[in-house]
Amino acid sequence: MKTLRLLAATLALCTVTGTAVAAEKAPALPIEKALQLAQDYLKRNNAKPAIVALSLEKSALLGGKVRWYAKWSAPVQRDGKSEIGLEISMDGTLTRVVGRGALSGL
Repeated sequence: MKTLRLLAATLALCTVTGTAVAAEKAPALPIEKALQLAQDYLKRNNAKPAIVALSLEKSALLGGKVRWYAKWSAPVQRDGKSEIGLEISMDGTLTRVVGRGALSGL
């Protein structure tokens, strides 16, 4: 009986691990393209900060969207808002990040 429980637990762990590994695939928008979009955005808006981080993030909700997040070295003042970064969706849509939340699509 003990062996049967151990076998069941091992199979469950393998199933969960296999599912998680299968879910990890290359993003639809390559990192090079996301970096280029962020750099172009800063250049277009005459912003001085540098990109200090570019990370791939998935929203916490089940089936959440995957997006790139570019973080600035210093806030950018634009339209009376203090912008700290940029969210880049897999279709290349840009969304300014102000404070801790997204402001608007561009």
